[in-house]
Amino acid sequence: MKSFDSFIIIPLLISSLGNCTHTRENSEPSPSKEETQNWILSTFRKYSYVYSVRQTNNDIPVQYSNYQFDFKKDYFLITYLVEKDYGKKSYQEQAQLPIKNIEYIVYYGSWNPTLEIFSKGETSFVIKNLSTNDHRWAHSLSIGFWMKEDEDAEIGNRLIKAFGHIQDVFMKPEPF
Repeated sequence: MKSFDSFIIIPLLISSLGNCTHTRENSEPSPSKEETQNWILSTFRKYSYVYSVRQTNNDIPVQYSNYQFDFKKDYFLITYLVEKDYGKKSYQEQAQLPIKNIEYIVYYGSWNPTLEIFSKGETSFVIKNLSTNDHRWAHSLSIGFWMKEDEDAEIGNRLIKAFGHIQDVFMKPEPF
């Protein structure tokens, strides 16, 4: 069970990023879209790990592993292996997260460390079973995410700023 004394919640404050899309405080150019995406991908790849839970409705153990991360157009894709009941049933799922709908990230850094990504709406993320093409809607997604306590206390905040940078600079609505 996740405890509220051991997590960091980071709201996406796109407006706090301001209009500083071309320069940082030290007047260096802001990172390109590719640089930002590469940093996000390398961070998720570095810290993702096996995540185990029990389904609350039937107490069957479920394990999520073999994470793969990618960007496709305006989506952040997370593909992973789902194993239920100690591997008796396994399949791959892919979460399709529209970048514009990522609102905040919560890092639970205790007994079963996870990173949970929340959307702006109740049904903004599509989670697709790649074997059956069945899908469901979700407003959050948890992945196993482990780091040393003192390694990067601001990781969630940094990820949210990176997604916000992509939203602000590279996903501007087209003018009429």
